[in-house]
Amino acid sequence: MADDHLETRTDVERENDFRALDGHCAFVHGGAEGLPRVVSTAGAITEAVYALGSQDRLVALDTSSVYPAEALELPQVGYARQLAAEGILSVHPTLLLITDDAGPPNVLAQVEKAGVRIVRLTNGHTPDAAEQRIRVIGEELGKPTEAKALIAGMHVEVIGPAPLPFEIPVLHQT
Repeated sequence: MADDHLETRTDVERENDFRALDGHCAFVHGGAEGLPRVVSTAGAITEAVYALGSQDRLVALDTSSVYPAEALELPQVGYARQLAAEGILSVHPTLLLITDDAGPPNVLAQVEKAGVRIVRLTNGHTPDAAEQRIRVIGEELGKPTEAKALIAGMHVEVIGPAPLPFEIPVLHQT
């Protein structure tokens, strides 16, 4: 009878079973290839994780993480300033990426006590703050080269191309 039940399960149900098993194995063994299972608690952090091509590391997000659209498919752990330890711990993360204003502090202490490493990032809205955030996230996710490239692209887009170290002579004036 149990075999009949397994044969009638939908592809979605089987996929959910696999994800549950995979999540358990990743928690027990520290993630695939030792890579972290990440919960992001800020939209800017989530965007940087996606921009670095590490979205496969994300296991949950906070409610402010609405971009890119595929991020909305991940479980949510609440709002960054009102996190609950149960929601975070239920997805078996190994790394929690937070900003300066995340909390409450007792919840963060509980999560850390449960063995989840917490990395606090700036929530500043300047190019320097974004650069620092991207650099740290890149280091945490094993993507420092990608982080440097993303930062370089950001400089060109926001600040403009770097000035040439020499002047270009004007050959004709009109």
